[in-house]
Amino acid sequence: MHLASGTIDNYLCTATTAVSTATVIFAATRVRSIVTRERLLKAAAGAAIVLVAQMFDVPLFGGVVVHPIGAAFLTLLAGPELALLAMTAVIASQALFMNDGGLAELGANVLNMAVVGVFVAGFALKFTRSRLTGFTGLLVGAALASVLSVFAAAAAMSIELALSGTPALSAFGLTMPAHAGFAAWETLTTLAIVLAAVRVRAIEPVTTAS
Repeated sequence: MHLASGTIDNYLCTATTAVSTATVIFAATRVRSIVTRERLLKAAAGAAIVLVAQMFDVPLFGGVVVHPIGAAFLTLLAGPELALLAMTAVIASQALFMNDGGLAELGANVLNMAVVGVFVAGFALKFTRSRLTGFTGLLVGAALASVLSVFAAAAAMSIELALSGTPALSAFGLTMPAHAGFAAWETLTTLAIVLAAVRVRAIEPVTTAS
């Protein structure tokens, strides 16, 4: 769901860049107290997987493309703070080296996929896993986080497009349904990766509800 150059107004580029920058700095300060070598390795491996997954772009309209996000997977693997930083690194690398997403729109793309996507995924995971334990809580949480994070990121992008003059029918009527298939695909993929990660103990299911 990268926004290409010229897809949103300049004032939105400035505003979203300011919000994204502040959020990334906040996440970086939080990471300093919780980071471990193991979590860093998990975040790096997860970022590599997300980078490859996001290469499967499907053009939608006016320089807008849809693709998997990976926010739920990264959040499960490394926690929300590292997930946000890893997703930001992926999005910045795509814009700088792969011409995937506009440079002026980098703040908006980070806001949509990294900030909104990871926040919603983290909330869904915390809510679900506090009520369901073991593998059930893990799988239900992963599925819910995948679906909600995709649609939340798509909704944020649609709002930015609508505020920039894109007709609401195109901004919401095309963007949201177009992401439904990717939400389902991402959910199945996330569940498969989570199951594999549990087998190698990269992700541990919760044993008690809190």
